[in-house]
Amino acid sequence: MSVVRLGIIGCGNNMAGHLRRLSTFPDVEIVAIAEPVKEMVDRVIAQIPALKDVQYYAGHREMLERAEIDAVEISTPHTLHFEHARDSLLAGKHVLVEKPMVCTTEHAEELIKVRDQVGKHLIVNYQRHFRSEYLYCRERFVSGVWSAPYFIQGWQCADWKVRTTGKWRQNPALSGGGQLSDSGSHLLDILLWVSGQKPKEVFAFVDNRGLEVDVLSAISVRFENGAIGTISVIGDSHTHPRGIGEGLYFWHDQGMAEISGEADKPRLIVRDPEERVIEASEMPAASTPDRNFIDAILGKDEIRSTAESALEVVRLTEAAIRSASTGQPVVIQR
Repeated sequence: MSVVRLGIIGCGNNMAGHLRRLSTFPDVEIVAIAEPVKEMVDRVIAQIPALKDVQYYAGHREMLERAEIDAVEISTPHTLHFEHARDSLLAGKHVLVEKPMVCTTEHAEELIKVRDQVGKHLIVNYQRHFRSEYLYCRERFVSGVWSAPYFIQGWQCADWKVRTTGKWRQNPALSGGGQLSDSGSHLLDILLWVSGQKPKEVFAFVDNRGLEVDVLSAISVRFENGAIGTISVIGDSHTHPRGIGEGLYFWHDQGMAEISGEADKPRLIVRDPEERVIEASEMPAASTPDRNFIDAILGKDEIRSTAESALEVVRLTEAAIRSASTGQPVVIQR
């Protein structure tokens, strides 16, 4: 295979970004789009003329049955991810799915089983796995250059409550949750992935701010290696009206690392035990999940944002929501 024939499930604003990137890849042919609202497809085609000959299907099953495709990319409301991804895998297609991969641990485990049964690639669109700053820290923890962290802190703030008013993201039947499982999912994922740690015990407070879904989350975590940490997700912030502010901090025996700032413009600061700043040299090359997905299908790379990583995010999210509802700590069972 020299060209990957691609089908698209969901054609909202987020998928438009994927399509702009994919349309520039010489080894990708975008064959078909499945989207119940035809006007959304027409709008994207008007923005990306290279898609003018794309096949249109109102439903994803019809596309999977009729279109000659090798893989699909999925960007639909969160509670639909499991059905769309599972159907696509069972149809013999490689799958890239937006975050969160699914909304329950049960569905995450089932999707991994299906992936293994059919022998296809499954990647989750956690793009921070492909940014140089996060890769730099991840490589040092995994290689042992830095010891495992003993304290981890993460925060995220955005005007999520205002920006999602009247949209499906505030409807639990479609979103599966609020800010914690939406953009907050990126924070949980990158905190776990960079550190290489798995959550063991969780205690959380959640405030819905008058909505049906969570908006504010204050989470304490004990990890399997004994490290502890805190996670703060503020979805009703007025300090980042045009973006998402984030901060990640890892304390380890060789010092500490900080990645903070706007989510799409992170700043990395590395310090030694005396708090002196150390220059971060030889930064890894950046990429995107789309590029990694295509390269994995073509046998040029391995999947770098795995379903196993996404499973840990779902486990942590579920444990936090359960703890907040019961007022008790939750031990994660594996």
